[in-house]
Amino acid sequence: MTATQPRPASENSRDVSEKGKSPVIRQKLSTNVRTDRIAKTAIALGVLALLIGFITTVLATPILPGQGTAIGGFAVLAGAALAYLSARQTRLSYERTSMDTIAEQKEAREQEHRREVERDLRARFTDAATQLGSESFASRVAGAYAIAALADDWSNFGRIPERQVCIDLLCAYLRTPPRDDQEPGAALQEQEVRSTILTVIARKVRMDPVDGDGPWQDCRFDLRGARLRGVAFERTRFRGQLQFADCVFEGEASFAHSHLVRADFSGATFKGTADFSSTQLWNVDLSDVSFDRSANFKRTQVQQDLDLTSVTVGGRLLNFTAAKFNSQSNTWMRGLDFTYQDGTTVIFTNAWFRGNVHFEPVEKHLKQVSFNTPQSWKVPPKVPWSDTGIPPAYVRPAVWPPPRAATHSTL
Repeated sequence: MTATQPRPASENSRDVSEKGKSPVIRQKLSTNVRTDRIAKTAIALGVLALLIGFITTVLATPILPGQGTAIGGFAVLAGAALAYLSARQTRLSYERTSMDTIAEQKEAREQEHRREVERDLRARFTDAATQLGSESFASRVAGAYAIAALADDWSNFGRIPERQVCIDLLCAYLRTPPRDDQEPGAALQEQEVRSTILTVIARKVRMDPVDGDGPWQDCRFDLRGARLRGVAFERTRFRGQLQFADCVFEGEASFAHSHLVRADFSGATFKGTADFSSTQLWNVDLSDVSFDRSANFKRTQVQQDLDLTSVTVGGRLLNFTAAKFNSQSNTWMRGLDFTYQDGTTVIFTNAWFRGNVHFEPVEKHLKQVSFNTPQSWKVPPKVPWSDTGIPPAYVRPAVWPPPRAATHSTL
């Protein structure tokens, strides 16, 4: 068998360097090589054609005295032109190669920098997650802030899914029940950690006309089944999926002046007052919710679907004063149940009825329902007495539709 001849070292090194180049640079280098070859070939053919024409003319024409010197001078000029063009083409080729080399080096540096940044971000995630799971109260608080900062850094790095991973970790911490065997001091510290996470989330989804909106408004928040105390999400915007199903809100929970889009509160329990005043709602599910105390929807704007089916109210007031049920909305209030012994009052005074509202309460422990002075009656609410036009004794006003409805019927 014939032994395979070893390739020159220069060719091996050239192959290695070619493999290290990015596809874009390899394509640019290949294009430059083809361009150089085409240019040099064109110059050579042009000069060759000139020489052939010149020689043909000389051979076909008798040389007169004195013409030999002119012919020699022309040949010298042609040679000088060929040398100039060749040198110029070589210089341009060198400049293009140098520029490609600089671009290649810059790209290599940028790629290495991104790799270093990503390694650092992943190392920080590991450290922050370790802090969040620490037995030390201070370490857990620091870990919560570190995870939040890391989420923003991943976003700035262009890795949006990694930001969501950080948020998922914070939500998972809140979903994890605290230990029942903690000492009172440790329990208070644990609550402080959870309050810190809630505060961080609120700040990251805040609507702020001065400093700008928070960066997490489009993210998902999965807090299903969590026990949350002191939720203060005023002036926030949740455009991603917000999951509070089966959650227990201990103490007052406020979403006042917020924008909630695709929010699921189904089966949740509000131990304290629930405040949704001046909030705008798009596709919000509050079905099977228990409001152990009053619920405030004053000046709330229902933009799309709102489901309040089978809601239980244990407080003295369910307030929809000046609420706006807008034209694209559907609101279901079927099976509303009331457990407040002295009777619950439901208020729709000064409300705007422009969308579909289905109001079918359970009458037990229902003290009064007020539809006084509606600001708009464009789409009258569907109530059990719609067909007869005779409202029950607990409805105010005693006539149906309410007196001011005729004045504002076209609003």
